[in-house]
Amino acid sequence: MTFPYFIYTSTARIDAHSAQERSLRETSVRNNARDFLTGFLYREKDRFVQFVEGPALFLMGLENRLRCDPRHSDMKVLRRGTLQERAFPDWQMAFFDTSQFALSPFLNIENRKSRLSDLEVDHLIRMMIANSDHARYRQNLRSA
Repeated sequence: MTFPYFIYTSTARIDAHSAQERSLRETSVRNNARDFLTGFLYREKDRFVQFVEGPALFLMGLENRLRCDPRHSDMKVLRRGTLQERAFPDWQMAFFDTSQFALSPFLNIENRKSRLSDLEVDHLIRMMIANSDHARYRQNLRSA
């Protein structure tokens, strides 16, 4: 079985750390669980990067909803593809921002003109997994 995915970038039209952003994250987790979608949402300044994977029909529905969502604009798909297994099976929608790390040096988010290569997608997936482990470790230290 393969898992389709897509990665896009867009311009945020809501303030960082706002009630609207929290609502966006909460709704995404709930809807993605319902639709068997997993992935992450990353925010850097006024840019979003999202990686979503799951059943093709649900991905198409999500993409259509995203294109009409007033909370962001200028949506540009950077890559579509399939994976042999889910990259983020336990993440209904993980959220990262520049307090954890910066993607712009890697993706050139602001000025990106081309689609992501296979190698860039692989590096992005590995980077997100590594940083999520680091973020979990830091959270556990704070809790102890």
